[in-house]
Amino acid sequence: MSVHLLCPMQAVGKEDWGFCPPTHAEKDYWERARIECYRQLCSWQYIVQCTSAALEDDLDSIWDDHFHQECFLPAMMESKTRLAVKGNLDQAFFSFVDKAMEVKDRRDLLESHYPRELATLYLLQEDHHRARHYLLSAFRIFTQQWAAMPPLLYESRKKLLQQLQPLTEELDFLEFMAQNDNFKSLQAIRTMIEIWAQRLPDTHQDPATLWDDVISSRSAFHFFISMPSVKVCVLLHRLLSARDILS
Repeated sequence: MSVHLLCPMQAVGKEDWGFCPPTHAEKDYWERARIECYRQLCSWQYIVQCTSAALEDDLDSIWDDHFHQECFLPAMMESKTRLAVKGNLDQAFFSFVDKAMEVKDRRDLLESHYPRELATLYLLQEDHHRARHYLLSAFRIFTQQWAAMPPLLYESRKKLLQQLQPLTEELDFLEFMAQNDNFKSLQAIRTMIEIWAQRLPDTHQDPATLWDDVISSRSAFHFFISMPSVKVCVLLHRLLSARDILS
């Protein structure tokens, strides 16, 4: 990690620049680079520390600065959502989102740029109706972006396609939970696990961030599916361990 973070970490923390202080543009670039390094390493807690320090632990101050909304809001939404999926729930973050949704301009921004994160947060709160609404919104935005993207932008199209698997599996989970018959036997659960086994990200082409997203989300789905029945929980855990899907 030190190889990737040495330059941005040193630059951001350096105070004595002598007669050649950096410009604001350079400082902004270093901050973005540091956050992106942490993101590629799936170091979500470090991103939270960066954003918290920049915002002085006042999440609402993010709305007072345009640069904060461009740089720290995406990082905060992604990192805190990924940590929440892994069980590290931050009530202050949930309150921040709830308050933002009460203000039209802020709600419009969140709904247009972060529908997947909103869907996941509502799913974790077991508000499946809202979660489904924002998932479908995320699919619509994906379709619009895909249609507008030139075919020759191969890397950009591949990166956009990587959004589909997490979206699809989250929607599959909501549909699974909506059917009570799925909990009368293990067949439906076994079928879903078999689908998961055939739907892993590519080990060569897909980034670590996608693997982290898929595996942590499946772990959360496992938790929610196991809640309706202790027996189902035990048997499902054995099936997952045997197939080594979530490890």
